[in-house]
Amino acid sequence: SPPPPSPPIDTSGYKCRPGQGESRFNNHIIGQSDDNNFEACAALCETNKECEGFDFTKSPLQDACRLFGENVPRTDGGAHQRQYCSEPLPPSLPPPSPPPP
Repeated sequence: SPPPPSPPIDTSGYKCRPGQGESRFNNHIIGQSDDNNFEACAALCETNKECEGFDFTKSPLQDACRLFGENVPRTDGGAHQRQYCSEPLPPSLPPPSPPPP
């Protein structure tokens, strides 16, 4: 019988929209692979603690999946119709209440 599948990495927290990570000329890319699908690319990002988001294309490219650290994503998916995905920021804590006078 086939071995049990390894537990899936939870990639459900990512939200994607058409776009790309910040221009590669700014060296924000911290990793890349030829995984041209959401699940594999998201899993790669999940396992890299510096990954803040990623973009991917369904085209068979050497850098189909690109991981980004902190960056300002572009809203244009470009020629390969990339999508940029990131996890929503955790809800911020309420500001501390001012000390009593």
